[in-house]
Amino acid sequence: MTSDLREKEILKILQRKAPGTVAIFELKGFFRLHVAIQFVRIGSVDVPYHNMNAAQYSRIVKDLILILRYRVELYEEITPNRFSLKAKGVIGNLDDFEDIVSGSIELAELSTIMCVWLVDDDLSTENKMSLVFCNSQDMRIVTAELNDTPNFTLFEQCFASFQPSECLLIRQNARRAPNRFKKLESVIQRTQAQRNYLEEAEEDTNKCRDEVRRLFHKKFAELEFPPVVWATMRALLAHAQLLADAQNEGAFAVMRYGQHGFMHLSNAALQALDIFTIGGEIDAFAAISSSSATLHDHLNKCRSQPGKRLIREWMRQPLFNHRQIEERLDVVEILTTFTSVRQTLYNDYLRRIPDVKLLARKLVQKKAGLMDCFRLYQLIVLLNKIMALFKELDEEVDGKLISSLDELIRQPLHHSAIEFERFKALIEETLDFKYLKENGQYRIKPEIDDNLAMIATQIRELDTKAQRESDKMATRLKIEVKVESRIDVGFFFRITLKSEAAIRGLPNVHILDSTKGSGVRFQTKALGALNDEFRELSKMYEAGQAELSKAVLKTCAGYSNAFNVLADSIGVIDVLTSFAVVASSSATQYTRPKIVDKGSGVLELRECRHPVTEQLEGMQFIPNDLTMGKDAECGQFMILTGANMGGKSTYLKAAALTVLMGQMGSFVPCASATFSMIDGIYTRVGAGDFQCKGISTFMAEMMDCASTLECATSNSLILVDELGRGTSTYDGFGLAWAISEDIVTRIGCFAIFATHFHEISQLERKYPNKVKNYRMDTFCEDGQLTILFRVVPGVADRSFGLHIAKMVGFPDELMNDAETILRQLEAGD
Repeated sequence: MTSDLREKEILKILQRKAPGTVAIFELKGFFRLHVAIQFVRIGSVDVPYHNMNAAQYSRIVKDLILILRYRVELYEEITPNRFSLKAKGVIGNLDDFEDIVSGSIELAELSTIMCVWLVDDDLSTENKMSLVFCNSQDMRIVTAELNDTPNFTLFEQCFASFQPSECLLIRQNARRAPNRFKKLESVIQRTQAQRNYLEEAEEDTNKCRDEVRRLFHKKFAELEFPPVVWATMRALLAHAQLLADAQNEGAFAVMRYGQHGFMHLSNAALQALDIFTIGGEIDAFAAISSSSATLHDHLNKCRSQPGKRLIREWMRQPLFNHRQIEERLDVVEILTTFTSVRQTLYNDYLRRIPDVKLLARKLVQKKAGLMDCFRLYQLIVLLNKIMALFKELDEEVDGKLISSLDELIRQPLHHSAIEFERFKALIEETLDFKYLKENGQYRIKPEIDDNLAMIATQIRELDTKAQRESDKMATRLKIEVKVESRIDVGFFFRITLKSEAAIRGLPNVHILDSTKGSGVRFQTKALGALNDEFRELSKMYEAGQAELSKAVLKTCAGYSNAFNVLADSIGVIDVLTSFAVVASSSATQYTRPKIVDKGSGVLELRECRHPVTEQLEGMQFIPNDLTMGKDAECGQFMILTGANMGGKSTYLKAAALTVLMGQMGSFVPCASATFSMIDGIYTRVGAGDFQCKGISTFMAEMMDCASTLECATSNSLILVDELGRGTSTYDGFGLAWAISEDIVTRIGCFAIFATHFHEISQLERKYPNKVKNYRMDTFCEDGQLTILFRVVPGVADRSFGLHIAKMVGFPDELMNDAETILRQLEAGD
């Protein structure tokens, strides 16, 4: 009867849960997830279910939220016919499942959600919109107001910068501007973000401002925004269930997004250049090799969580600010030159950095304990060591490099050290360091309170008695015996695993556990007599220090924003150290790029290599030069022809990645590199489609090209690989020619155009000062094709597609037919 009542209540919850939500039930001793593994009949309904232990539960919850992007609800059994909602979580608000999901490196990105309000303005040709991004893990809100192009290219750049996992669209004005709203939906459809809708948003500005401002840290309390931004913020925060939680009050940093200081990178460019692992999976070929599959894998040598988060942000947002780029390169040069400093940071200090933002968030949410405060105290102590390490460089480094080091690292660390002086003093005055060293447990100093002092004295007396018992046991067994204590089990003895035989057969011995790492822990009757009193005194101490601990934690929570700032500073050190480690440990040459002002029209790369491909096992990479410029000899538009598998795509990507790495602040895989600042990298690479989203190969090509032609400037870099192959030959060639000519004549930026339409090479005759033809060099003798992977001037007269087909083993009969048809076509028959 009891079981029937429980199952009927479970069925009710399952029937009313929202789509996209997974309900988990916490029963006595196990968890239940209702999926199609086993079935139970409840009334007339067959309901699928699966029972899980605690380890399976944790793994499944993590996968459901972070990978499958489901909402998860956990119901706790109160009585056989009554369940209570114990926890719920979704990307963007994971507080209830913090302990389960907090270990994921990508969690900070996955926790970013955005809200979009397309402002109705029929008189304007621009798309006016309000964007708000919120990351509950970093406790950060970012606002953006855009006057966007018809194809929403600025929105795409903004989206690529933050990579939100969920996009909330406000439909309030959709009916008045249906075409614009539909276009915006199609842009979002091409991303990996989950799309949700809000029919209406609160428009009372005062109400929105008052509700949202409660979440702002006091440092940002006076910020003002237009009414539509306040309304967008409120809609997003309410959707993420952040307004209802009082613990979020005063916890969030707020900033305005500005795209002008960063290079334009769309999602298409990020994917085409293999910047990140797509969808959490690496390429099948790369998985076979032992090397890194993406640029992120190659450059990410970070040792701390702040660094691992920041490097992803820097890769999505390369700089378009000459001073800031040079400052980063200066610091990388210092760390590359001074090996001892780099190795001390990389091998020692940075690996000891905790997840600062996680600890700060625990303080804000009142989930932290004295151990978390101590870990932050250790960070402050380590901060002083890092400052002392950089201080040693004063006499060794010249003035320009030192000024960059001061700006990026030393001054931010100095400000943090001053801000945390009182925090450091608080922890030293309140935490019992001696007790921690002796017992490995965290407690408030007994001297602070008379009652605690009395209890501590009694515990010390018990310690003395326990030590006497330990000495007796050591004498009896003639081995080393240590006595330790823990609040939950009391006093216990510890011996090595090798000495376990000495206690076998002894009367009144109770073995707690036995492991290779910690040895054998056991108790005796004599210790048992002490433990009842020890546990009682320990509970009294815990109760007596509860209010004092609460006061300490509340004071520490006031430093949460300062710790988030410090985490950003540590991230900068870690990322720049990672760049220096990559440059100094590479088997091939990395060099500091010389970056000149925008508009200079220079792109000269000597012996340029692809940073990822050259790392593949067994790879002998052939470097190539790239020289482009405004003068007639170099040209700004390169047409690249050559055989399939000849290296055209790798050449394009190597050039783009060199520019991107340089403007991130990294050394580059070249013998030398000089280029003017690039304001955006625009790509059309590969023949990808979005069939599951109703977007064909050709449609994807055209959308990428439309964004490029709309947004690229004379300071951009355009990469095109095989444009126009998604439609008929004549249509494709016509589009490829027209797009190429538009880039040459109207935009006038650097462009590399790889193609098998050899006729496009005629553009060099039409624009000899701007267009130059190059080809991938090959050698063909007696029907055997040898690919040389060298870029040389000229036009490839053949594509060698049939040779490639022979190389992969096509049947001779099929190849003979193909050659016959090819000769007929070439003869115009």
